[in-house]
Amino acid sequence: MARVTDTVAALALPVAEAAGCSLWDVEYVKEGGVWYLRVLLDKEGGVDILDCEAVSRTLSDLLDEIPVDAARWFFNAKPDTQMEFDLGLAVREDSENPIYYVEYAHARICSLLRAQEAEGVSVPAQRDVDMSLLS
Repeated sequence: MARVTDTVAALALPVAEAAGCSLWDVEYVKEGGVWYLRVLLDKEGGVDILDCEAVSRTLSDLLDEIPVDAARWFFNAKPDTQMEFDLGLAVREDSENPIYYVEYAHARICSLLRAQEAEGVSVPAQRDVDMSLLS
């Protein structure tokens, strides 16, 4: 999960600095079956609730700009490598964004399945297909 924390840290660092804080750590932990993302801050004189609110709101808005599918793609595409997260690329809706091809392929496959169904062709469920024929 280091990739998620590294990416969030890269996004959170300028947000924390703008609020006059330093970024201490980013944790992505599972507690009681629920995943939590924690951004830990430090500040000379102590971090108060207003600092937490400023960083939390800004970072939340920033993370909300990234589509879920794009975030999954960028966070999981290369699990063992250092990643530079390109927010501009992640939110683009054109062929420069790698998730565009995945979404296009999904939409095209669904369209083909609907067309086959409309012509009365039965497409079996995955569980009913002998996948060993593919290897």
